[in-house]
Amino acid sequence: MALLAALLLLATGQTLPANAAPDNATLELSKVVTGWAENTTVRPGQSFGYTLELSCNNSNFGGCDDAFLLDPIPAGLLLDGDSAAIKVTGSGVATRVRIEAPQTVRVDVINDLGDGKVGMAHGTTITVVVPVRVDPDLAQSASGTPIINTATADATNAPNEEASFPVKPEVPIVTAAVPAKSFDPEGGLASTGVKTTLKAQAANGSNVSVDAITITDPADPTAKPFQHLALTGALDVKLPDGAEHVRVDVMVGGAWVEGTAGPLPAELPDSVTPSDVEGIRLTFLSTDGPDIAPGATGSFDLGLVSRPSIATSGPIVNTIAATVTVGETTSTPGTTTATYTPAAADIPVAATKTFTPDVITAGKQSTVALTATNTSSHTLETLTITEPGSGANPLADTLTFAGWATSGVQWPNGATGLTVTYQVERDGEIVTVTEAADTPNTLPAAPADGRVIGFTATYSGAIVPGAEAKLPFTVSTDAAQAVDLAKHPNDIVVTSVAPGGYAGSTTAADELTTYKRRLDLEVGKKISPSSIVGTAGEDVVVRLTGHLLPFPQSTTEATTVIISDPADVAADAWYDSFAPTRIASTPVPTNATLTVQYFDGTAWHDVEGMVGLTGGVPTVDFPATVRDSALGIRFVYESTDGLAPDTRLAPNLGFELRATATEPFTAANCAAASAAADLVEPADAASPCPTITVSPEGTGPGGGAPVTIDKSWASSTIPQRLLAGTTVTLSWATHRSNLGKVVVSDGAAPSAATLPGSAFNSFDLLSIPAIWPSDDPLIAFDRVARVELYSLSRDAWVAKTGDPCPQGCDGQFPGVTLSDAERADTIGVRLVFEESPTRIDRIQNDPEAPAVGSGVARSLPGQSRPLKLTMRLRDELRKSPSGAPEPVLYSSLLGTRQPGEVPNDAGVTGWTDPTGSPVASDRDEASITVTDVPRPSSSTRPGAAARWPSHRRAPRSRTSGRRPAWCSRRPTPPLRGSTS
Repeated sequence: MALLAALLLLATGQTLPANAAPDNATLELSKVVTGWAENTTVRPGQSFGYTLELSCNNSNFGGCDDAFLLDPIPAGLLLDGDSAAIKVTGSGVATRVRIEAPQTVRVDVINDLGDGKVGMAHGTTITVVVPVRVDPDLAQSASGTPIINTATADATNAPNEEASFPVKPEVPIVTAAVPAKSFDPEGGLASTGVKTTLKAQAANGSNVSVDAITITDPADPTAKPFQHLALTGALDVKLPDGAEHVRVDVMVGGAWVEGTAGPLPAELPDSVTPSDVEGIRLTFLSTDGPDIAPGATGSFDLGLVSRPSIATSGPIVNTIAATVTVGETTSTPGTTTATYTPAAADIPVAATKTFTPDVITAGKQSTVALTATNTSSHTLETLTITEPGSGANPLADTLTFAGWATSGVQWPNGATGLTVTYQVERDGEIVTVTEAADTPNTLPAAPADGRVIGFTATYSGAIVPGAEAKLPFTVSTDAAQAVDLAKHPNDIVVTSVAPGGYAGSTTAADELTTYKRRLDLEVGKKISPSSIVGTAGEDVVVRLTGHLLPFPQSTTEATTVIISDPADVAADAWYDSFAPTRIASTPVPTNATLTVQYFDGTAWHDVEGMVGLTGGVPTVDFPATVRDSALGIRFVYESTDGLAPDTRLAPNLGFELRATATEPFTAANCAAASAAADLVEPADAASPCPTITVSPEGTGPGGGAPVTIDKSWASSTIPQRLLAGTTVTLSWATHRSNLGKVVVSDGAAPSAATLPGSAFNSFDLLSIPAIWPSDDPLIAFDRVARVELYSLSRDAWVAKTGDPCPQGCDGQFPGVTLSDAERADTIGVRLVFEESPTRIDRIQNDPEAPAVGSGVARSLPGQSRPLKLTMRLRDELRKSPSGAPEPVLYSSLLGTRQPGEVPNDAGVTGWTDPTGSPVASDRDEASITVTDVPRPSSSTRPGAAARWPSHRRAPRSRTSGRRPAWCSRRPTPPLRGSTS
């Protein structure tokens, strides 16, 4: 190529460009299909590969510059894969492969040739395999005509080269018809006279042109689809390209009746009645040879109408057959099927009806929710709700239509309009009034004159499948209902209409129950405590409850509720023995007022200052007049709005034992309650009658002590000579009121003279742990006035140094720790309890809290109050019989009993007058035993063994969780003769 260009330039007198190269190289190109001879036969879809071999010769100038190979794949063949499928081999040869449209393979050789040139080096060869396949859709007319594939190689310094290889396709003749069939519409009502159109077509699926295409319906003559669908005679035919005539044959009475071929329009044979046709066959004909080309399609539309048998036919499955004919050859029939589905005229529709609430008091209202839903697959023309349905009509009798609800209205999706036809009762006559709405989700107003006793609401438009209508309204009930319980059953009818004669209908029902307006209540009463000491002024709390029973026991609101104590003021002697002192923490409902009244033997009177009370009523004392003269107390709750069913009332009364009733006795005290409302019969509650027992004065409940104490050690034994710690618990209680002072002590009566028999001779008191309301709930109502220690050196009670009481001990006790000097000198301890001056602040809403002024808080039966003491076993007796130092040993006489046993007593004493004489006392005793500790073999100390652990932790306090202040991580044994 380069040499040819140079010769042309010289011949025309032009000079060769400086960079132009003469043809100084040659290319050699060959092309074969390995193992095949030229014009080998191939068939559509067959795959094979062309093998191309390219060589470069240029011994003097180095190579073939910019060498490349082009292989355009000819029509009839398809490149089989992308560029990755093209395989190139050659030793030391670099190539680049790409595919250029349309179907052209290009291979560039890109070896470095020096001087900035690339191409194919001298003496090198590449082999390229190009995969192809014969076009599966190769026309039959191409059969026998060779397909020649020619490749070209070129370089800038070499002439181009070509190489070709032919193959010969063999395309067999294929004859086939491709049918298609459908019904339009695909179904209809299962009733006579419903129309549909049968649509059939057939295409020439051959690879050659044909003489004729034939469509036969049904393919199997025994199927007889036309026994349910009759021909109407209407026939719309379209000829395939290349056909000029059509012939229509029909089957009648099991035999084919042939028609006459001719141009359009196509017609049934003259002698045939369309409704007698049992099958049909159309043949499209080319009159001048096989001119109906591949792909040409002929079709016909056939009008059908349902026969009476359609009602029971079920789905009609219809198969057609199609063939093509060329010369004397007719193809195998191709078939296809379509189904016509008759449907019942009834279509589904859903309805619901609910009353909310469905159980109410006569005179109140309920909301009625109606829904209608298109549950069919059809788009509806109308959806209708009729209220009431075919059953009883409560709207004309026991229920009253009170208007549409203000929310929850919903039109079904697709509805464009709503008409409501009301049935209205006017002056004894029933008239209809129709109103319309065209704004979605609105309802036309009901007639204002007359009573609506029913309605029919019809939505119109294109109401889609799944659309739901919601129609809520309100009904009122008769407040003057005479029967105790009335039921109001009610149903609706929902209907739907869809194009084509489809319709649906269903019903829904619900029942509203109404109760006559009535009140019912119960009363409760509790006396706390149930046993008291026969001492004048002893405090008692009476807790009353009144409960308006919930619906349906009570069905309306009470405007007045009265809770009385006692139930019968004429026959009850409670007030002869107990004087009312106060209202104790009595709540009042937010929509009510409370008036407290007392009975003076003649009439009920308002208690001064206790009229029209609201909110929470705290503890309030009664005036002296009420305390002295009342023979009954009652609580009158009044509410304009009404107290609803299930309202609970809880008034509380405080009493004290009169001075004239201190002898032992048992008394019952009954309570009563009543409730009233307008137009309702009053209700009364049964009378509960709890009792209280009064024990003899000077005793506790049941004849026990009015104050009690119980003493216990944390364990029954303690090891000697280890400075072991332990806890003493004093559990004390008061069982009467009006004790102005209570003293709890350990020991009961300490003195220097009695020390040898006291636990304090063997133990040191280290601390008194804190007492919180969580430990002793009653301490919240008391305070510790002072802490006192009994001093051995003074032989008297002394104040605890740094005593936090009383300032820091109101409603609690923060605890105290003894100093070293106090531990060495203390042989007894006591706490003085008195009523908290701020008790009223902590009573809150507890009616059983001790009353202000009733002294140290009284314990309930079975209730005790803990006072804990942290003790440590001494190494030596505080005071020995001989006066000389003596160790505390398991073998020593540590009291008045057995060796090693340490007795200890505690006492509790109560005063009504803190400056007077005590009125009650109790004491208790408990012992702890000192045990032996084996002596280590290296010990030289006299007496029992002594072991000193190097890392012993002291026990934690049970109340504070802290170690006692006396504890160190490494305790050091005291010197002999030490008193600490």
